[in-house]
Amino acid sequence: ADPPKITRYGKGPNWPDGTKARINALWNDAREALTAHRASIADQVVRRLSVEVVEFTLREAALRRREGRLEFHDLLVLARQVLRDDRVVRQRMHDRYRYLLIDEFQDTDPIQVELAVRIAADPDHDTSCPWDEVDVDAGRLFFVGDPKQSIYRFRRADIDLFVRTSERNPSGATRLDTNFRTVAPIVDFCNRVFRTVISRTVVDAASGTDDHGAIAQPDYADLSPWRDAIEGDPGPAVLLVGHAEKESRAETLRVAEATDIASSLAEAKSDGWLVHPKGGDPRPCQWGDMTILLPSRTSLPHLRRALADAGVPYRLETGSLVYATSEVRELLSVLRSIDDPGDEVALLGALRSRAYGCGDDDLLSWRRAGRSWTYLGQGDDDGALDGAVAAAMRDLRARHRARPFQTVPEVVAAVVRERRLFESAMAVAGHRDAWRLYRVVVEHARQFADGESGGLRDFLRWAALQADDKLRSTSPVLPEADVDAVRIMTVHGAKGLEFAITAVSGLSGGFPRSTRGATVRFRPEGGFDVRMKKGLETAQFDARRTIEDVMGEHEGIRLLYVALTRARDHLVVSLHHKAAKTVGCHAHRITEVLDRLAEEADLPAGVERREGSSSHTADHTDDSSRPIEVVRPVGGDVSDADVEVWEAATARWIAARDRLVDRAASGGSLSATALRRMLRPSATDEDDERPEPTTEPWRRGRAGTAIGSAVHAVLQHADLADATGADVASLAAWQAQVEGVVGAASEIETKSRAALASPLVRKAVRGRWWREVHVGAPVASIVDGPVPGTVDLFEGFVDLLFETDAGLVVVDYKTDTVSDDAAVDAALDRYTPQGAAYAVAVEAATGRPVTEVHFLFLRGADAVDAIVPDLDAAKALVRDALRTDGVGS
Repeated sequence: ADPPKITRYGKGPNWPDGTKARINALWNDAREALTAHRASIADQVVRRLSVEVVEFTLREAALRRREGRLEFHDLLVLARQVLRDDRVVRQRMHDRYRYLLIDEFQDTDPIQVELAVRIAADPDHDTSCPWDEVDVDAGRLFFVGDPKQSIYRFRRADIDLFVRTSERNPSGATRLDTNFRTVAPIVDFCNRVFRTVISRTVVDAASGTDDHGAIAQPDYADLSPWRDAIEGDPGPAVLLVGHAEKESRAETLRVAEATDIASSLAEAKSDGWLVHPKGGDPRPCQWGDMTILLPSRTSLPHLRRALADAGVPYRLETGSLVYATSEVRELLSVLRSIDDPGDEVALLGALRSRAYGCGDDDLLSWRRAGRSWTYLGQGDDDGALDGAVAAAMRDLRARHRARPFQTVPEVVAAVVRERRLFESAMAVAGHRDAWRLYRVVVEHARQFADGESGGLRDFLRWAALQADDKLRSTSPVLPEADVDAVRIMTVHGAKGLEFAITAVSGLSGGFPRSTRGATVRFRPEGGFDVRMKKGLETAQFDARRTIEDVMGEHEGIRLLYVALTRARDHLVVSLHHKAAKTVGCHAHRITEVLDRLAEEADLPAGVERREGSSSHTADHTDDSSRPIEVVRPVGGDVSDADVEVWEAATARWIAARDRLVDRAASGGSLSATALRRMLRPSATDEDDERPEPTTEPWRRGRAGTAIGSAVHAVLQHADLADATGADVASLAAWQAQVEGVVGAASEIETKSRAALASPLVRKAVRGRWWREVHVGAPVASIVDGPVPGTVDLFEGFVDLLFETDAGLVVVDYKTDTVSDDAAVDAALDRYTPQGAAYAVAVEAATGRPVTEVHFLFLRGADAVDAIVPDLDAAKALVRDALRTDGVGS
């Protein structure tokens, strides 16, 4: 604790002359001595801990090397070591690589630059000399980069390194200042904003600014546009919404900016703002042409709500955003509770999640009954306990006991499937995005199991890392190419990309820098300083912190530059911010520049400013705390009539909830595959896309299914309109790695190309078509009446669905080994109930007739098109089966 301060009690005349001043001086000296002593102890403690951490890190790195478990950073360090220590290696690398080009140099860390320098330099150079003092022959080493896009300081990609390396090698420097991506009004807008806020800045720890310190910001160089604005475009090239507000909370600001961004994108779609795709002609925009960039996850819940309210479809495409959503956080709480029965926080999160649906009243009743927050404390004979909490506890206990016998993806998929997370998502807007979030987590669990060693706890640790805004996820979120939706990304995740319409939101708080946990600050001369927590830090930490804070502030400005320069045809920027907040708020920075330009009548053409929504009148809330229509009055004059209204509303809500719970508990779903197996009991699971029994061992068992899965994935992401299949080879190689059948990449490519070139697929893409269509329908709507069985939902996935004048056509890809026509006929007979099931489900869901069902058998380089011969009879067979008592029981 801090030493006590001197109080001002007592009267001056009661003190002898000079006594009070001498006591104050002694006390201040004691304070300073105590503070210095405490700082010295803290410095010694932190340095000792740092030494232990360093030694532990080196031991672990050596262990990974011995066991062959090297990580990316290990490879860099060991490569540098071998180049420093072995002249023969330097000579061979020098002879082999005569010229080295480092692209995106602003993202390069010191170790990577040193590798390039030591390869390009004379092999006999003094390796004890620092790399930045090593001479390299002219013409052997090239750097390409933009210092204004240096945003990876947290990975030691230093702007000072970039600028000083450039200044040390000035010969042959060429400035590339033409922007081929963006229309002229956006380029002009960015030039006028950033030539004001980006200028060369040099700082050091002692004085704050010094010509001999570290370079925190480069000079700004204007860009020259190559593209003019699209002629006849009804939308502005740059749309600025929002303004400064004197009195506003952060919450209401986020709501206002989310509302304005959503309404602006909806306006762009309805008004037909033009975009100019590469290699094509200008056309009205689609949702998929739009992307929203966020500096952090803080405003994501408000943005999702605003988009849903505006009817704007969206999808999250950055891993950190996916793992920050309420859906995924709830799922991870359930998984943590399954893994660790002692984690009460996770248990309460799981109970309140949509997986178990326990309300606060249920939790209160459980606690009042004297029960504890653990499912292990309940006995196996607690089945008599009633209530949602008791049922949830039993389910969690069963999953915890089964966990050691299941793989990580099996545990995750079972929770999603058996707790009806897909079905529960139907109750809210944007359910398709919720489905996609669950699929991402299941897919990441499968990738984790394939590439990492460890169980559920290790996966949960890995998942926690994915929520880091600055982490480049090892398992990225793959786009759904056939979904027309607005993309939402972090600015770091959008680096290097471009978008026809770019909206930048969340600028009311700037770009925050993470201060969680211990902080390490490296010194240019070597070594580092550490802060564990306030008051526990090395002696020189505060001196170094000055330069680091300035560096971070200027990197935030460069991050803003990266965000605004992702746009090609249209740029939408939210300028909502609190008027009193100036430090670190980019909305304020831009507003200041625009106000000055307006005064000088120098506002760029094509820029439109709007006041936007007032944050004070916004009444939206986070999805997790949406207001209830009827709230029981508390305090004041509460009449009996008020209480009766509240009690009646509560009773209706409880009754509706009980009906939904009963429905979820008693109902079931039936897939097309399950129905086919029921109607063709002679066909076993091994009949599904099985390999020949005489094929190589790696193709047997799981590999047969893996090849089929890989082919389906390639056809899901490939450009079906391109008959040449330009992207098929890379997709096949990627999916072969995903499925663990690398040696089958050529076979996967061959089958995929056969499908693309087939007359059936070529016919499909001439009109309107959809792929990987999830289709579901209540059984009652399929059979035109209630059914006595236990199944109330029928669902499945259609590989390809397309439209003809007569109706809809269903296509299902099959990778069975069908060697002759007889084998095709046998497979067609086996699969006919499945195809007919798809047909009746599509008809029930869309209200349109399905006139044909095709099975496309991919037999080597050939695609055999087999059509269900009597589709009406097959449909009737499926409907009769669904009417039968006990289906699916």
